[in-house]
Parts: sequence; structure tokens; C-alpha cells
Amino acid sequence: MDRWIVVLILGQFVFVGFIIWVVARAREASLRRRSEERNRLLERFSSSEELTAFLSSEAGARLLKHKGPGNPTRQIAGAVFGGVITLFVGMGFLAVVFLGRDPSGGRLIIPGTICVMVGIGILIAAGISSWLFSRAGLMSGPEQ
Repeated sequence: MDRWIVVLILGQFVFVGFIIWVVARAREASLRRRSEERNRLLERFSSSEELTAFLSSEAGARLLKHKGPGNPTRQIAGAVFGGVITLFVGMGFLAVVFLGRDPSGGRLIIPGTICVMVGIGILIAAGISSWLFSRAGLMSGPEQ
């Protein structure tokens, strides 16, 4: 029976890793497709004067408008959100163990400890990112 618990936990980690891989591949394909479209459009111009005229127009500005990685404040808030959720899931596992209601006989302490440590790590990383972004002047709005 112990072997199946390990297999189930490892299977969950493999599944989450697979989902992350699929999302990363989809984003990469989207960026590659957008880059190829821009390159094909820019190759249609025969002279540098035509290209300069197009890029100075509103349509050219929209083409080159780069949607960056996003608002740092929103990214940090997402990291804090994920860290708090992971931390509380781990605390829930540990509460079940310490209240004596663990159906697996105390084996939930391992995933509970892992979730708590990962949650704390994510929150620390979000704090460090916030500090670095504010020092670099990349935070926008009243967060500075």
C-alpha cells in the first residue's frame, strides 16, 4: 500500500510538470508565429523609404508595439497569490496530521511540509522581486 501512495504523489507531480510544459510550448509557438508574421510583412517592402514611411504610420506603430512580459505589480501579485494558496494547502495537510485525522497514518506530513516550504519560497521570491523591481524603478503607480 505504501508504494501506491508514492506512485500517486509522483504521478501528480509528473502531471503538473506536463501541464506546465504544454503551456510553455503553446506560448513559444505563439511568439514564434507572431515573429514570422512580422518578418514576412517587413520583407514585402522593397526600399528603406517605404519601410520608414510604413513604420512612422499608425499601422507601423501598432505592428512594432511590443507587448512586454506584463506589469511587474500584477506578476508579483500573482506570485503572492500562488504562494499563499500553496502555503495554506500545506498547512491544511499538516493540520490533518496533527489533529490525528490522517487516514494514511501520518504520511501526509511529507506533502504538507513540501507545500509549506514551496509556499514560503514563492512568497520570499515575490518579496525579493518586488524589492528589485522597485529599486530598478520598474514598479508603476503608487507601489513605488
